Amino acid sequence: MGLKHLTSSQIRAARSLIRRTAEELAAACALSVATIQGSQFTSFAFTNTLRDAGTRISMDGRGRWMDNVFIERLWRSLKYECVFLNAFETGSEARIGISRWIGYYNSDRPHSGLGGRTPDEVYATQANEEKLAA
Repeated sequence: MGLKHLTSSQIRAARSLIRRTAEELAAACALSVATIQGSQFTSFAFTNTLRDAGTRISMDGRGRWMDNVFIERLWRSLKYECVFLNAFETGSEARIGISRWIGYYNSDRPHSGLGGRTPDEVYATQANEEKLAA
């Protein structure tokens, strides 16, 4: 199967979905975002969106590859498990498909780094432990 290139509308749809997801995550819990200091991440629009959502921003400087490991892994999984396997024709199709995959990624897909558990299972366990400790 050949790789399909995303259209600009598909890229805009993915960015919009990611922005809304970040805003929803920030609203649901205390969120901290670590970014590199590239112009796209230091722009007023990007940092303002995060601040408006109550997100703490950390920019650790050049060469901090460890800061990006987790998001790079997420992007790789999204591309190879969703985007490259589906020939989204429109931005709406991309938004629906990527949204569905993110739900699967968080609630149904086991993660080796989490001992075969899903992120939702880990979060629920941590939340329950915090309630018991309080």
